[in-house]
Amino acid sequence: MRLASGVVAALSLVLPLLMRVPESLPATAMGSALLLYLERVLAVFAILLFLLVFLYRSFFHGELPKAVSGRGAEWSDLGTTARELQEPIDELRTAVKQVREDLGDRTLGSLNGQ
Repeated sequence: MRLASGVVAALSLVLPLLMRVPESLPATAMGSALLLYLERVLAVFAILLFLLVFLYRSFFHGELPKAVSGRGAEWSDLGTTARELQEPIDELRTAVKQVREDLGDRTLGSLNGQ
């Protein structure tokens, strides 16, 4: 993850250098090619960071965003999901252990002739 974050940071600095600077700068650049470059760095960084988070959460946690809007993506909370799942898993382990013990007692009883 650290390596991927470093790649995102490096690409956000390099990719805007490869973009063409128009002869007539847009109004957001306020006549400065340096300001245009910095705006492009910020835009590329935001896009690549969102892509990194999207890929990380989908590949490693198996979830997609609940909603994507102009304000960003909305994700379910990973912490509560893991905690919510742990309790039923513990209950299932206890139930399986109890069934194994019951089957083991019955098997031993039938082998002893009871």
